[in-house]
Amino acid sequence: MSIYDRNYMRGRARTPRLSDFLSGSPTNILIFANAAAFLAQAFAERIFGSAAVCEWFALSVGSVASGKLWTLLTYSFMHGGLLHIMCNMLGLYFMGRFVERAFGPRRFLAIYFLGAIAGGLAWLALSAVFQDGEFLVGASASVVAVFAAFCIAYPPMPLTFLLFFVIPISMLPMTMLKVAVGFEVFGLLYSIMGGGAVVAYSAHLGGLALGAGLAKFMLSPRAQKPESPRRAGGSADDYSFKVNISGGAPDPEEVDRILEKIGKSGFASLTDAERDVLRRARDRLNNR
Repeated sequence: MSIYDRNYMRGRARTPRLSDFLSGSPTNILIFANAAAFLAQAFAERIFGSAAVCEWFALSVGSVASGKLWTLLTYSFMHGGLLHIMCNMLGLYFMGRFVERAFGPRRFLAIYFLGAIAGGLAWLALSAVFQDGEFLVGASASVVAVFAAFCIAYPPMPLTFLLFFVIPISMLPMTMLKVAVGFEVFGLLYSIMGGGAVVAYSAHLGGLALGAGLAKFMLSPRAQKPESPRRAGGSADDYSFKVNISGGAPDPEEVDRILEKIGKSGFASLTDAERDVLRRARDRLNNR
């Protein structure tokens, strides 16, 4: 199948379906899973009580000590209210798709779930000393891990957000990451010194550290997997590609190969020549 024969290149309008929302996007699947888990949580709390549900699925020092290790992940699918899940899912929706493109679906999921575990472990470490007996819920550690990975992957892309939902402020991603880390450290120190805080700053810091560190590693040359040759024993010429320097139409098979590479390894794995092929393919489609 050529790139020009793909459904998403034909511009056909049809009624959106739930399968369209879920297919091919880990970000959308995670949003759906979190929403479903939130409804299941509300139903279970109505029947069994919130304390019983937290005992089995929320994260705490006691739950881990008693062998409930699954709570290191299940806590991230629980939330403390509608506003809590809405803020987390909005952040995941706006940044998740960019992180998917940069790292690929599998690595994106690794960032998300390892961010939850890192945030949970960081929170447990401090809770064992300062806040024993409390529970942790929410996908915040996973979302901030995705946020940190976004900042590492797209440093020149300006971000605009509404301060107090009114005042627009634009920052470069790395600047925003530094501001976020500073805010979380200040909040953590405030809570340790006795301030009344309901935000899990330690979990956020764990997620930020994991997301930034893992993103840097994934973008490093040693983490890039070389492509397999097209046939065993072939020379470099057997699996190299040619670029049309004259700026003409790129080979559709070459475009398909590059798209498959993006699906497996993410947009960040492309060479400058491969990105040029996609650019010329896009320009050709826009001019048709």
